[in-house]
Amino acid sequence: MPVTALCVRDGLRIGRVLTGVILMTGLLGALACGDDDNNKGGGDASTDAAVDAGGNFIPKRDASVAPTDPIIDCDRFGPNTCPTGTVCDVVVRLFAGEDALTIYTGCVEPTRERGLGDPCDPDFTAGTPYQAEGLTDLVFRDPCGQNLICAADPNVRGGTSCQPACATGQFDDNPSLCEDTKSFCVGAGAFREYCRPSEGCDVTSQTGCPSGLGCYLRPSDDGGGFLSVCFPPAAMTIADGSPCQAYNACRPGSSCNGPLTKALSTWEQADYVCRASCLANGTIAGDEGDAGTDDGGAGTGSGSACVAPKKCNAFAATGLDLSSIETPPYGQCD
Repeated sequence: MPVTALCVRDGLRIGRVLTGVILMTGLLGALACGDDDNNKGGGDASTDAAVDAGGNFIPKRDASVAPTDPIIDCDRFGPNTCPTGTVCDVVVRLFAGEDALTIYTGCVEPTRERGLGDPCDPDFTAGTPYQAEGLTDLVFRDPCGQNLICAADPNVRGGTSCQPACATGQFDDNPSLCEDTKSFCVGAGAFREYCRPSEGCDVTSQTGCPSGLGCYLRPSDDGGGFLSVCFPPAAMTIADGSPCQAYNACRPGSSCNGPLTKALSTWEQADYVCRASCLANGTIAGDEGDAGTDDGGAGTGSGSACVAPKKCNAFAATGLDLSSIETPPYGQCD
């Protein structure tokens, strides 16, 4: 069984890739716990609050439904996992004798569904119940087509549309990461993860994000480099050099990462602190205080240098891919 890391709520971020290597003990996974945009605890605001509407479904039990069940289990990312004439789709179901909806992937009859980018309602229960011969349970299905899921629209803040589905494996779904290397896999729960494109914003100058959002660095799903993404800063940000649990827990201009002196795959929990992006001359980027102020590493003085014993380590020396970032940062304070 692949190893699973814990979530922000338990003091760790979560994620896993096809090899089963996990975040914090092997940073190669997707990095979201699906906390909402309120972000009171500094969690990774990877999903819009609207996406969570109606999303408090219980993942399906370990035991599969019977082979004779009207909606048998299937692997939505695998080929030919359903009988001829049916398709694998995400469904929510009120099983007999239970008082909460269960979410899983099951074989259902094909119907006209929404396509990529089409607006949709993330609350499956807002749709018409699904019916099939022999089915007596109340069932609703995702309104989007195959390998799509209703999720936050990257072009409309607060809006939702059909987006590419994925699975980090963090919710015991079979891992299937994003094909687009400029996207990352996030989601609020089991069977609700989707590929969110990175914004490619400038973490150094803090440009490229909508008003009210900060630009942060985030390792790509394959662990081969970094993406730059726009998230709302936490209500109370963490000072540089302090332990952290999510990227937007740090002040804009800093990100929650391990040291570049170690391979991403070897980062341990103790390695994760808020680390300031830095310029070629070793000064901290994105500060807005008085020039030359020594802030003890808190990153509040404009032009302040990485505080000893930390130094500015260049990304270029690591071989990490930053090609998806429009203006890649020079390095970070380690």
